[in-house]
Amino acid sequence: MKEVMEQYGSILLAALTGVLMITFLMGMRQGENRGIHGIAGAVLEAEGRDLLMEEQTNAFAEYRKTAVPQFVSSMEREIKKETKIRLDEICKALDWNGNEIPVWIVALHKQNGEPCTWSEQDMKSYVQFPGSGIYYIQVRAMDAMGREQCAVITVPVQE
Repeated sequence: MKEVMEQYGSILLAALTGVLMITFLMGMRQGENRGIHGIAGAVLEAEGRDLLMEEQTNAFAEYRKTAVPQFVSSMEREIKKETKIRLDEICKALDWNGNEIPVWIVALHKQNGEPCTWSEQDMKSYVQFPGSGIYYIQVRAMDAMGREQCAVITVPVQE
């Protein structure tokens, strides 16, 4: 008998543990939840509401409603050749709320594709057109929400 108990005791103990686990999993009730998955689900449902995630979702929805920065012309006078002019006198960028945001020059070239130079001083961009003709300024603006917009501005330069 001792040999039978040694050989089959562990099997009997495992079977008894299995029956108890099945009874626990299938027989437990908490409200209308049944089994361990239902109990865990009830706890997760009560505590699973992530307010931070909801705020992020709402912020993303607001972000999607906003428009990318828009460029507007601010040229009020003719531009003469060899005149140093600030970029914000040529164009400005507005964010979705209508606030002015900084504009950066990416490239500047003549109508024939010849590149030109520009300078930056005191966080402002300056352009000096070497001759008359049509110039193209590639500009970039980024708002506080990280939305970026690029554009090419055509600037006629007089003698």
